Amino acid sequence: MLPASASESSAVRRGFEDGLGRRYRPAARSDSDTPLEILCFRHEITDVPAFDFALRERVARLSDLQHACYARIRKVDRLNDERGTVVLMSDGVAGVRLIEILTDLENTGRVLDLNAALHLVGQLVSAIKVLHQHARVAHGAIASERLFVTPAGRLIIAEYALGAALEQLKYSRERYWKELRVALPMNVGLPRFDERADLTQVGVVALSLIMGRPFQDNEYPKEVEALVASASAGRPDGTREPLSSALRDWLRRILQLEVRNAFRSVVEAEAALAQLLSGDSKHNGEPAALETFMHQYHGASAPAQGPLPVVTPPPVPSTPVQDMESRVEIKEVRPLTPPSEFYEPLPFPEEASADISDDAGEDPDKEEDAMRSAHSGSRRSGRFKWIVAGVAVLAVATAGLFAARRSLSPAAVPVTTGTVSVNTEPAGAEVLIDGTSRGRSPIRLSLAAGAHTLVVRGAGEPRTIPITITAGAEVSQYLELPKSAPGFGQLQVRSEPAGARISIDGTPVGKTPLTIVEIAPGEHSITLESDVTSVTQKVTIEAGVPASLMVPMAAQAGTVATGWVSVSAPLVVDLRENGKLLGNSGIDRIMLPSGRHDIELVNEVIGYRELRSVLVSPGRVAAIAVTLPKGTVSLNAIPWASVTIDGESVGDTPIGNLQLSAGQHEVVFRNAELGEQRRLITVTPQTPVRLSVDLTRK
Repeated sequence: MLPASASESSAVRRGFEDGLGRRYRPAARSDSDTPLEILCFRHEITDVPAFDFALRERVARLSDLQHACYARIRKVDRLNDERGTVVLMSDGVAGVRLIEILTDLENTGRVLDLNAALHLVGQLVSAIKVLHQHARVAHGAIASERLFVTPAGRLIIAEYALGAALEQLKYSRERYWKELRVALPMNVGLPRFDERADLTQVGVVALSLIMGRPFQDNEYPKEVEALVASASAGRPDGTREPLSSALRDWLRRILQLEVRNAFRSVVEAEAALAQLLSGDSKHNGEPAALETFMHQYHGASAPAQGPLPVVTPPPVPSTPVQDMESRVEIKEVRPLTPPSEFYEPLPFPEEASADISDDAGEDPDKEEDAMRSAHSGSRRSGRFKWIVAGVAVLAVATAGLFAARRSLSPAAVPVTTGTVSVNTEPAGAEVLIDGTSRGRSPIRLSLAAGAHTLVVRGAGEPRTIPITITAGAEVSQYLELPKSAPGFGQLQVRSEPAGARISIDGTPVGKTPLTIVEIAPGEHSITLESDVTSVTQKVTIEAGVPASLMVPMAAQAGTVATGWVSVSAPLVVDLRENGKLLGNSGIDRIMLPSGRHDIELVNEVIGYRELRSVLVSPGRVAAIAVTLPKGTVSLNAIPWASVTIDGESVGDTPIGNLQLSAGQHEVVFRNAELGEQRRLITVTPQTPVRLSVDLTRK
């Protein structure tokens, strides 16, 4: 990353913070530039590997969404800092966050006219319908923290590509609400970020607007029914009146309080709202009421709040390497130094404190108090301090790039390859690069720099994605694939060597390797033919159960006696024989020729490898049970804390040489006076994990 000089630095405006992270707004380089807002995610969220995959997939899927109610998302990127901070870059909105309006109403006692509230709700419902019908995805994270209202009274939805990524966190409903302000239906099974979740979240926003204040931590979901029953409507004269029974019923249905009577789609909710408004001559959601309120709001709030301060980073001392880098021509990129750690409170350098204070025009303590007051209605996961001297954000007007990823070294060897990571839900999809099968997802491959064609084959139509590999960089792809149709099974067919022609019950279907995602249950005759031999095997398919067939084509023609291998393991492990991938433990049974096989069990994430010798008998299933090795964990906290791991208490700190099974674990540090902190750790058999937290620092 190139350093920034004082003359080259762009001003950065500090923005809104919530449980997702903090936002920044780089100053536009010209009046014609579209403003940019950058969300820097908390590391605790992005440390979940599938989060980044899912976010990039959803952003790519919504790349062609152009609608006046949506702030365009430009891209997902990573900073070139120590932690590789994940950022989401979007067009900035010239409006006020709805959470700020609601907080101001609560603090000042002002009343929002019900017509203005209903007009905003109507805009929100119509905009979400566009997302469901045309993009065919759910938002998943609708909240007043991610909604804007322009001075003209138009609702703008920001950061609308988060749902699929947040679902990968696997939080409980309570934690999603408490930490991220994501409301999920409470009367269904596992938390799902689907259309019903969007309906619930729209209902929470609607009820907040009618009440004229944000929800509190303990009000969702336990108090929702009581809030609907007690809510009153704002009137233009500043008084309140009871809600109509029809509006209360609409709120109950969209909040999914009663499953049988709840709205099943946004279209249904929109039609019911239109009918409700048309039947009420007094409360019809007219736009004029919202325009009047916004005019009054800006007139009342602007002098009190004032603009957010602008901070210009001081000069960064140069080094010999930096002097060399400064002579390199950088086109369209303004080199700036990113934060090395976004969420650690760092002191101001003494030599820079005075300059920053003068630029801001305010005392830093007063500024921090003002920011806390402005966002008091939004719960934060911790107490953040502003990024200190030497920290700035990189913005490019045309490409929307956030950071310059360039490092120079006089003795560096030119890098000619990059990396592509492919992850799918469900896993096990076939991955082809430039027409050549390279394995099954999840997979990480090294490719030559340049343009390539990625094809992912799972259930449904194959997905084709053009990718460009940059030397030394990594490209991540996450795809949501349809599951096999109910009533069918799935069969993976491989051969050694590959390229054998496959026929099922006499019908040609392609060449190995191949996955048949919809095959009828029952016994099938599978014939593989090469130029020198032909092998026929009988396979029994069960509905909803994946099966795998591996055939050595060097065998003599005829029928080969076969059996199966079945692996049970706490984590997904790959099965390899002589370096060739046979499948993974997610497959119920893997068919192999009868005889003894030396099978290597592998999980690259935790560094697990084990060689097992197994005898496959004709027509029988050989079971392999995997017990993962343990790793060592040492924990400490300042001043002290009680520790639970995966919900089970393990004692008070300090804790040394604790044995845990390999894999991911959630560690919670609790102190009665200082609160709690959560960390996600990955335990491996080879390297001890050492974790220490300072509970006095938020």
